[in-house]
Amino acid sequence: MSDAVHRQHYNVTFALLAMAAVAYALLQSLVAPALLTIQHDLDTTTTGAAWILTAYLLSASVITPIAGRLGDMFGKKRALVTVLVILALGTALAGLATSIGGMIVPA
Repeated sequence: MSDAVHRQHYNVTFALLAMAAVAYALLQSLVAPALLTIQHDLDTTTTGAAWILTAYLLSASVITPIAGRLGDMFGKKRALVTVLVILALGTALAGLATSIGGMIVPA
């Protein structure tokens, strides 16, 4: 059998990879410009607002190799979808946050 038969859903795989790349790029580039607004909305200090970016970058750097290992163990598609779902839930929780702690913890 040819590879085309085994890879019937390559468009789905490509769409998931593209969505993951766009989601990560948007989240990474939108946090820094919004820090001042977040600081005012959550009534926190500049240091508190800076922790939002720190927590996001730290969690991304820790989760990336873990997600890669889970992808090796359970399949790349399953790991990618799971990471995207967790990212969406964390983003929703951060969007609903009413305090700086509620904003930092889901990061």
